[in-house]
This record gives sequence, structure tokens and C-alpha cells, in this order.
Amino acid sequence: MRAGRAARIIFGTANDEQRGAATLEAGRSYEITVEYEPSMASEEGINLIAVRFGVEKPLGDADIAAAVECARNADVALLFVGRDGEWDTEGLDLPDMRLPGRQEELIEKVAAANANTVIVLQTGGPIEMPWLGKVRAVLQMWYPGQELGNAVADVLFGDAEPGGRLPQTFPKALADNSAITGDPAVYPGKDGHVHYAEGVFVGYRHHDISAVEPLFPFGFGLSYTRFRWGEPRLSAGEMDPEGITVSIDVTNTGDRPGSELVQLYVRSPKAKVARPDKELRAFAKLSLQPGETGTAVMKVLPRDLAYFDIEVGAFRAEPGGYQLVLAANAADTRSVIHLPSPAGYVLPPSIA
Repeated sequence: MRAGRAARIIFGTANDEQRGAATLEAGRSYEITVEYEPSMASEEGINLIAVRFGVEKPLGDADIAAAVECARNADVALLFVGRDGEWDTEGLDLPDMRLPGRQEELIEKVAAANANTVIVLQTGGPIEMPWLGKVRAVLQMWYPGQELGNAVADVLFGDAEPGGRLPQTFPKALADNSAITGDPAVYPGKDGHVHYAEGVFVGYRHHDISAVEPLFPFGFGLSYTRFRWGEPRLSAGEMDPEGITVSIDVTNTGDRPGSELVQLYVRSPKAKVARPDKELRAFAKLSLQPGETGTAVMKVLPRDLAYFDIEVGAFRAEPGGYQLVLAANAADTRSVIHLPSPAGYVLPPSIA
């Protein structure tokens, strides 16, 4: 099967990966035959001739049974699951958003044997989690490298706070993504071409306008302590060319150090082009000791109210009422500030 993209020629070694299953008996030798036809040179002049062959031992019944037995006799069960560079790569699309192999089955059976099951995820992006309600906690570690063990131990034993926040939305299912429209020209592509039809409506913007609840929203993350938010304050009564500053006090009301994220979105009046329900324009992260109060300070500029008008070739802000939305994540709004209705304007290049 020949590839149609240069990226696949480089990363996928000129063809789509082919997989097969075989039962191999211990003590016996087997001969494997690989038939390969090199692809034609691409438009870039690349003609890579290579074959890569590998064997992967799947998780078997005995392995799952051993894990279940171990979990049943433990106070806490830790399961390290995920994908590796063979799956998360720029050169190929993932076949789905599920954990490869029998990892979901492993989670289900271990969680049934031990109510205190903690999942440590090592993935480069979101996955579907049909087992989420059956485990005690999920720790997203991405690809931390050789310090994985030390880092996970520090967080799980409480020596370090899980202070990260999701830099992307985790949908509940693949079908909830903005690219899944049913049109093959949009995804996965047709005749070697892909039509990017989402426009600006990707991530939390897609979930907002489509009323599709995410599994975990953009900016989500838990802490080992609690926080109380105060009332937001504006530096001025209206927007001016220098912008306007938004401040809000946050207090750590728990008994452990921790960090809190404050996001600031702009919600715009109706425009002649389709705009998101809200758009992230600033954020601030505070690290606070128990009982300590900090102030998150964020600035909104005239450019933050605008969109690019292709007819005039400049950024335009529509007249009308704007809102500043302060949130802990894209789905957790804490305060909404109404800005006085500014007159519409087109930003000069020096400001845009």
C-alpha cells in the first residue's frame, strides 16, 4: 500500500503499517517473510527505501490475572497505562482515541478487585475513558522521560502538588471532536486532500458552540488544597488604547501549599462573522501557602476584543456589550464583568 504524503514516507517508512497476529510456541523456530515494494519518489524528490520489522507481545490472560491478584491484596493499586512513540507520532493518524491493546480490560478488572485504583496515564494527548467512574484517581503524566518514577512518587505521596492544568480539551469520545463531521473530505481526508472546515471552532470553542460536554475541559486540573476567589476589579471604567487591567484576589483556604489558575475570556457581541462564545485572552497562575492571599492581574488590550476582517484587511471590534469571563477552566466560570459598550472601530496596524 503506497503512501500519498511526504510525511508518511518519512515517518511511516513509505507505507501504512501492517499488523498481524500469530501464536508462537516456546522452543520452536519460525521463519518470517516480509514482502515490500518501495514507493515512487515524492514531489519533494524523496525516495526512501526501508523496511522496519518488529514483534510485540500482547497482554495475555495470565498477565491480567496476575495483576488482578496483586491488586486484590494491596491497599492501593497503581496502573501505568498509555501509548508510546509508536502510536503518538506526527506522521500517522491514530486509529481511535482508545488505549491500545487490552489496557481498558486491565483497568476494568483491576478496579473491580481494588476500589483504590489509581491510573497513571502516559499519553501525548486525550483518550476515551469509559472506566473513569470506576477508579479513584487519574494522573495525567504525558511523556515525562526517565524521571517518571520519581515524579509520580512525589505527587502520589504528597511531596509535590499536581499543579498542572490541561493545555487542551479532553473530549468524551472521538465523535465529539470538531473534525468528526461525517464528511470524509474533512476527516480522515479524501484523494490525498484534507479540508479544514472547523475554522476558529476547535477545542473549547467547539464544545461551547456545540453544547457538547467534554470529559475534561481546557484548563482543568485538581489540587491538594482549596481556594476562595474574591470579586474582580477593573482598573478603569472603560476600555482605552492602553487597555484595561483585571485583578482578582485568590486565597488558599486549605492546609497545604497549592497553585490556582485564573483564566480570562472575552465574550463579544454579535459580529458579521461567526465568533466563538468566548475566547481566552489572558491567564495568571498563583502559588499560595496555606492561608495566603494572592492577586491575579491580567490585562486586556483593544486587540483582544477584535477579529480579523478580511474585507478591510485589519482587526475590527464591533460596537456593543462585551463581557470579561473569569474562570478556573473553560467550563468553570467564576465571575462575569460587563464592559461599557465601546463604539466599533478598526485597529490601526500599530495596535493590531
